[in-house]
Amino acid sequence: AHYSLTWNFETYDQILRRIRRQGNTAGRVFRHHAIMRDTTDEDRRYALVNKNKGQQALFEALTVRRNIRVRGQK
Repeated sequence: AHYSLTWNFETYDQILRRIRRQGNTAGRVFRHHAIMRDTTDEDRRYALVNKNKGQQALFEALTVRRNIRVRGQK
């Protein structure tokens, strides 16, 4: 459970990855956020979600570019 969010996506993502790490026998991991309405917590959550979308888009573009190079195309 997250009782306070960070503005830093890398820190937020690292916390989740450490929970999901090798050796964890749980099949699924649930994240719960305690967020009050009309507070900066909502702003932080919005910022984290959008940073994640941007990072995912970058990784997808890099994967496409890598796959094109592997096939020998430019």
